[in-house]
Amino acid sequence: MKYLPVLLLACLLPVLSLAQSLEPPKGAFLHGVYPGGKTGQEDDITPADVDAYEQAAGQKVSWVYFSNNWYSDRRFPQKTARWIRARGAVPFIRLMLRSDDEVDHAEPLFTPAAIAAGRFDHDL
Repeated sequence: MKYLPVLLLACLLPVLSLAQSLEPPKGAFLHGVYPGGKTGQEDDITPADVDAYEQAAGQKVSWVYFSNNWYSDRRFPQKTARWIRARGAVPFIRLMLRSDDEVDHAEPLFTPAAIAAGRFDHDL
């Protein structure tokens, strides 16, 4: 735990630098999108989805939203994050710590107590 603040800072520096480089000009806004997907789970977006959105909107996006559903895979979604960055946008990742896609029930595995106890530190 004594190295956690250093690790967090090291992880945040590239993000902070990226955020500063994407600061909009005065009076302007950054344009972001969740371009939809096929399953409704928010984790299956594709470059073609973003292309179609940008073409319809007539604007390039600054960030692209998608979910990382841990019931499917706990690994960082590098493939999706990389193609988003390659097109000059920022990946906006919704971390979904849940063990299934059902709603309206208590999460049995990824509980706040289990997360606070460090059970998923390796994954995070």
